[in-house]
Amino acid sequence: MLGADFATHEDIAAQLKAALKDTASITEQTDAWCCFDLSGEGIAAVMELLCPVNMRALASGDATRTTIHHLGCFVICGDPNGFVRILGPRASAGSLHHAILTAMRSAL
Repeated sequence: MLGADFATHEDIAAQLKAALKDTASITEQTDAWCCFDLSGEGIAAVMELLCPVNMRALASGDATRTTIHHLGCFVICGDPNGFVRILGPRASAGSLHHAILTAMRSAL
């Protein structure tokens, strides 16, 4: 999964296909994902309720694929003690948002 600002990288899929040729499969995922940024104290506790990722074992910049509320998601660690980004399927954004809020209410 590769992310970039759409305004400056609108044709990134074509650029990657040209550079990588037949060594990789490239699929454009624009608008297929929703993004939730969580920050503050207690984020590790919230994440423990959401998924089986040990946030305390991750370093800044680490990413993993996991399941949250029966949805395939990416979790990207910005700071294990206070910032995490969750990417989930856009079609299920409401359900994922509900799961995050429920975990926050329970953990915080």
